[in-house]
Amino acid sequence: MNKCTTRITTLIILLILFSGGVQAGDPAADLNIRGTNFLAQGNIDKAFKIFNKAIAQYPNYSISYGNRGRIFEIKKEYKRAISDYDKVIQLSPGIAKSYFNRGNVFRKNGMPDKAFLDYSAAIELDPNYAKALENRGILNWVNNKDRANACKDLARACALNKCNVFRKLQCQ
Repeated sequence: MNKCTTRITTLIILLILFSGGVQAGDPAADLNIRGTNFLAQGNIDKAFKIFNKAIAQYPNYSISYGNRGRIFEIKKEYKRAISDYDKVIQLSPGIAKSYFNRGNVFRKNGMPDKAFLDYSAAIELDPNYAKALENRGILNWVNNKDRANACKDLARACALNKCNVFRKLQCQ
């Protein structure tokens, strides 16, 4: 597992542990914590089995679908990842990260227009979502050639996240 994947996995674990939806003794959360621990250790197959078990036992627990979707994304099984992220959005439509994750898969799967819409939905839910702003800005710059709006998104993202992609794209 590369460093980026390990960092993302650690963030997922922290989000699960500290989100308002997880309570001590919650069996669905407990399964997901076990799965994310295996994922953080690089044991994707074991994590996948645990997330499948969580989905089978608690089909309305959206975090399980998001975690399994992440595994599909790692495996480059994009259609299956999109399906799981669709389910997350169906069960928990107000979570900006769900749209962001699905947007990333759309982008990786060669669907920039759908990615743009999901990044926009994430930003609508969380106007200070720096990574969504950055990704939408880059998509706008590269695919839509709308440099003015791309620069606006990138400037906002960089103001929030101290990035320098704004300067690299010569928005100033």
